[in-house]
Amino acid sequence: MPIDKMSISISEVARLRKSEQNLVAMNSRMQHIFNTLENSFWGAQLDEFKMLYVSPANEKIYGYSDNELYLNPGLWYQVIVQEDKHIAKRIMREISQGHSVVAEYRITHKDGQIKWVEVRMTPSLDASGKPISVDGITLDITDRKMSENKILISEYQFKSLIENISGVYWVNDIETYSTLYISPSYEVIWGRSCQELYDDSSAFINAVHPDDKSILLEAHKNIVEYKQINISYRIVRTNGEIRWISAKINIKEDDNGKKLEYGYAEDVTEKREAELKLIESEQRLLEAQKLAGIGDFNLDFATGIWKCSTVADEIFGLK
Repeated sequence: MPIDKMSISISEVARLRKSEQNLVAMNSRMQHIFNTLENSFWGAQLDEFKMLYVSPANEKIYGYSDNELYLNPGLWYQVIVQEDKHIAKRIMREISQGHSVVAEYRITHKDGQIKWVEVRMTPSLDASGKPISVDGITLDITDRKMSENKILISEYQFKSLIENISGVYWVNDIETYSTLYISPSYEVIWGRSCQELYDDSSAFINAVHPDDKSILLEAHKNIVEYKQINISYRIVRTNGEIRWISAKINIKEDDNGKKLEYGYAEDVTEKREAELKLIESEQRLLEAQKLAGIGDFNLDFATGIWKCSTVADEIFGLK
């Protein structure tokens, strides 16, 4: 063999060997990544449902070794809780039709724990379009589901509390002046729909008595600075009835720094009317005492405190 051709052959062999070494190194790195991922990667042949490969994370999620799954490919279905097996059947129907699937269901871990998993499956098709295998990823979403359930329970408890209080509770976005939440009792006290307020936040100020709007608007100008206000004002219901409202409003920032208005209001019309009647009654009594020239007094023997009306003061020469 000529020397030049031999040189080329040796160079080609060296190049091929280098490529092979690079390929082995790449495969080694990919295998390392494959083995350290928390999500389980797997593949199965569909005609006999034979497992083709399973990543090590599968054992952590299911509690069963790869070998147990290879020996019993139907194990993935057997560990699904009975109430969720219909989901697995739907998955297999979708895969058999050549569709990719994403689903969530519960499984029983080998140690008896109930876990939530999310599976993502994609079928491979032959030349005729028939599914012949499926590749999938299984994620352990138990912690996420537990957090979601805690949120749902918290929201249910909050809703149960808010919907059973007599007053109105609300949350407003200060920056956009939009209503984020208004409790159902708003419809009872204001005589207007909650949806109207969600659609147009100006419906709130529009319901305020014309003589009290300036008071409320001035209070809202200062609320960002003072963070908290107590205010009383009147509203006019759609039927023309006037009601007195006593409200407490606080400004707080959420986790993102957004300023939110939290408010609670009560209908104090009856209390307000009773106070006015008491003032009027006391005024009438005072006028009657002046006309009759009589007065009244009170001495607390325990404290020695003397109280008397204006007329009595004049009679006793105290003023």
